[in-house]
Amino acid sequence: MAISNNTRKKEENNLRKASDPYTLYLKGEPYTLTEESLKEQVDASLQRRRKWYFPDLKFISFGDGCLKLLNVWDKLSYEMTISVETDKLHVSCNCGLEVETLCIHSYRALERLVCYSPKSSFEKYCPKGLYEIATAHKKYFDVKTSGTGLGISPKKYLGTVYPFFVNRKKTKISTALDLQGTQAPPLDREPDKVLAYILIQPPRDEYLPFLIPCFGSPNKTGTAIKSFQHFVNGSKKESNHPFTEGQEKLNQLCEDMLKHAEKLADESLLSTEQVHTSSLHALFSLWEEALPLVEREEFIYLYYLHGKHELKSRPAKNRISKINVRGGVPRLHFQLNERTTFYQLQMRATIQGRTIKYPQWDLVFFMGEGEDLYRLSSLRDSGVAKWMNEAGNCITVFKEHFEEFSKDFLQPLQKYYPIEITNKKE
Repeated sequence: MAISNNTRKKEENNLRKASDPYTLYLKGEPYTLTEESLKEQVDASLQRRRKWYFPDLKFISFGDGCLKLLNVWDKLSYEMTISVETDKLHVSCNCGLEVETLCIHSYRALERLVCYSPKSSFEKYCPKGLYEIATAHKKYFDVKTSGTGLGISPKKYLGTVYPFFVNRKKTKISTALDLQGTQAPPLDREPDKVLAYILIQPPRDEYLPFLIPCFGSPNKTGTAIKSFQHFVNGSKKESNHPFTEGQEKLNQLCEDMLKHAEKLADESLLSTEQVHTSSLHALFSLWEEALPLVEREEFIYLYYLHGKHELKSRPAKNRISKINVRGGVPRLHFQLNERTTFYQLQMRATIQGRTIKYPQWDLVFFMGEGEDLYRLSSLRDSGVAKWMNEAGNCITVFKEHFEEFSKDFLQPLQKYYPIEITNKKE
């Protein structure tokens, strides 16, 4: 059917120049463009066009919130400009086309930025972002060009850099700070069957740690378990194995732990909803009650769980290791090292006056030292340890940001923990 002159004129009036900035609104997190949001804000015809796939994006410059990229595809290239704001991007291209929303070149470039993940962050270009800090302190950063522009990362010994890391986190250090902070006689047992207690390290933040019993077959010397049977719950009905009084109590505590851990499923220690706070406190209290009983047991293991469905089977050999649960309580403090151009804050721990050289903070509620585990004294200690562990236990603050860092971070921290200040040469 022929298109009337009036219809054609109306369509032409809806067109704009690709060189004029087109605004994309960032829904949700600041400085973050999602694939869904991108598609919602452009004309559908762009998504159907079969050209300019996976262009090579070369960094040209960035200044005053304006990012310039060279957009290259099949020997053709155009300059793309992105003005970055907290909640919007203003995108333009010098291709000279007339378009409804974006030109195909800009659309495919943005599409590439979000293709390997559901969202793409422009946060490194925000005020006090990585680009600004890296430009001012070049020797402390690795800057590499890539097919999607510019990759910027602090050198490994810096850990994470303030304020970029703090701005990126959804939770603040105050969230962590506000949290509340004799050998048993030998068990007469079947020689080919022993009872072990397994500390479950859940995947990511899917669950908080809990304890679960499991039977296994010991090695010839009786010092370790060579093969495990299925996990069991705390009920004696599941087995004819004779439990001691302490094990009966510990099995019940294991059942209660699992119930509270399930109520807290998919919640991090630092993001627990108010409605589940009682379960968080109950779970920590159960650990306090269980550990004196656990210390009496001969076979204690740590297992890295991949999913709850595994609790219906037996532990995988390559993800379970023997551990020792110790009675000492770590005392946390912080060390602020002053260097020529920056400060570094690190968390330290001591047990009965002994400094722990290589503490491990991967497991919530605990500090590890080799094969030994020590329970942290409070929920607050656990929250702070988790927060710092997510920062690589090292926060670097360049001196021009120290006053803000001291107010937002050090002063609240000092209310609860000692901070030692040292001076080290680079």
